[in-house]
Formats: sequence, C-alpha cells, structure tokens
Amino acid sequence: MSYWDKYRSDDPRRIPPLEALALGCYFAELTETVTAPEVPAGALLPHLLNGLYALSALQKPPALVKPAFEIKLLCLAGYEPLADSCAYCGRPDPEQPLLDVVQGILRCRSCGAKESALSMPLCPDSLAALRHIVYGDPKRLFSFRLDVPSQKKMSDVCEAFLLTQLERGFRTLPPKPLSPPSWSGDSGRWNFTRASSRRKSCRNKIHFVFLLLIYTKRSGI
Repeated sequence: MSYWDKYRSDDPRRIPPLEALALGCYFAELTETVTAPEVPAGALLPHLLNGLYALSALQKPPALVKPAFEIKLLCLAGYEPLADSCAYCGRPDPEQPLLDVVQGILRCRSCGAKESALSMPLCPDSLAALRHIVYGDPKRLFSFRLDVPSQKKMSDVCEAFLLTQLERGFRTLPPKPLSPPSWSGDSGRWNFTRASSRRKSCRNKIHFVFLLLIYTKRSGI
C-alpha cells in the first residue's frame, strides 16, 4: 500500500498530505540553498530525510517540525545561534529572553538593546525548545512539545533568524504560520485556523526589516 493510499484508508484525522507535501518542498529548497554540487552534503542530506520522515511516517505536527528543521539546518550549515546564555550578562536564564536574529545571540530584554538590530521575543518554554534543537541529541530533534503561544513565538523566531542569516526569501515558504489543524468530530472534517491580520502584519514587518538589512549591508550604509 502506498503512502497516499494509507491516508485515504486509515483514520481521516491524519495530517492532510497536501500540507506535508508543501512543507517538504520548502525543506528541499532550504537544503538546496545551503549546499553546492561540488561540496559533499555531509549531515545536511540525512537532516532533510529525517525532516521528511517526521512529517510522513512519524506524523509529527508541522508547526513543530518546521522551526526545528530550520534551526538545525542553519546549525549544520555554520549559522548556529548562541543560545546557552545571555551574550551580555552571561545569565543562563535570561530575563525576558530575546534572540538577536542578526547577530545570532541570546540576550535579556535589558541587555544590549542599543547594539541589537532586530530581536525576537522568546518565552521559557520556547527557549528550552530552541536549546533542545541546537544542543540536543540529533536523533531526538523532533521529540518536544509546546503549547500554542510558545509554538507561535518559536515559529516566528526561527523563520526570522533563517531569512536574516540566508539573506533571501523562498518561493516555497508557507505564506501563513503553520498551526495544527483541529478535528471536528461532528462534521468529520479538518478545521484550519487562518492567521489573524495582526500576525500577517507582524510577518510583513519582519520581511521589511529583513530587506532593509540587506539593502543597508550592500550599500555600505
């Protein structure tokens, strides 16, 4: 029985295959971006396969697989963020933690505010998840859970860090934040939560700042 036949015949509450397929295309484009034909891919190819396996066979929530895949890909490509402590005061548990997505460092809200170009807020749970991804066992990369608010912070931070470090956008990047669809037992259908206008505005601002940083860097301002 093929992968798609299992979706049609088994429990209909499985993750819709189209969402997993779209995210898989995004993972492939990311991997292509940080590799070169003449250079061995090393751990990047197994990382891609593990990401696809987590979506298909393990049925991991896409909203958790996406940020974990993005950050670990950057780590393997040489863009690992420093997430062990505040880069300014050295606190292992930063007060109101933020990740500077330009410098790739963790800081307290009150530390390095003048030196930071663009920082994204984290919470204790999302910070713990970030550290699990960066420093944890690669075999347990997708073995963590987050509540919805922490999940949203994690997704925003990881995507902003990736776009800033790679200095480009991606055609296959999902246009809306991925959130686990809810199953309605009454209607027997999946319910998808659309992004609010506030969330869309936040993403537009991130993209604007990202483009502004590229222009400033290239113009030597």
